[in-house]
Amino acid sequence: MFCCQGCVDLFITDPGKYLQETKDMIVCPTCLAEKPLDRSAGLSWNGQDVRFCRCPFCSEEFQKKPQYYIDRYEGKIPVESVLSHC
Repeated sequence: MFCCQGCVDLFITDPGKYLQETKDMIVCPTCLAEKPLDRSAGLSWNGQDVRFCRCPFCSEEFQKKPQYYIDRYEGKIPVESVLSHC
């Protein structure tokens, strides 16, 4: 998942570099914050481990509408961004 086309273009220039930089990162499906894996919290949903930032609000909100957050995370639902170009 990329936040904008500019990030896609940057990634394409050197995918190995950016994959290495992000290999131990997670994106919280609720708030979309990036966190190091070792500073995240997990929850089992439909047999899969879902990782969150450590904010209790995010896991609570996820549990209210899990399919919505999974669909949004997978790009099936548009993400409203704070960046005007996204």
